[in-house]
Amino acid sequence: MRVVDYEPGFLLDHWCDVGHFGYVLSGELIVELAGKPTQRLSTGEGFLVSTLGDAAHRVSTENGARVLLLD
Repeated sequence: MRVVDYEPGFLLDHWCDVGHFGYVLSGELIVELAGKPTQRLSTGEGFLVSTLGDAAHRVSTENGARVLLLD
């Protein structure tokens, strides 16, 4: 478990295959799943990405976000 502070303009530089649970503590996080529509998550919203290696994803933020992540 960890809290991550993403700076404004952050874009993950690779597609991640590790499963995660995330909860947006503040700001807005953009979650891209390969081959799926992009999701915008605001404070109080969460996401779950599969641990089966079938859900390549990456995150970004336009204005910054603080996120609780469970790997």
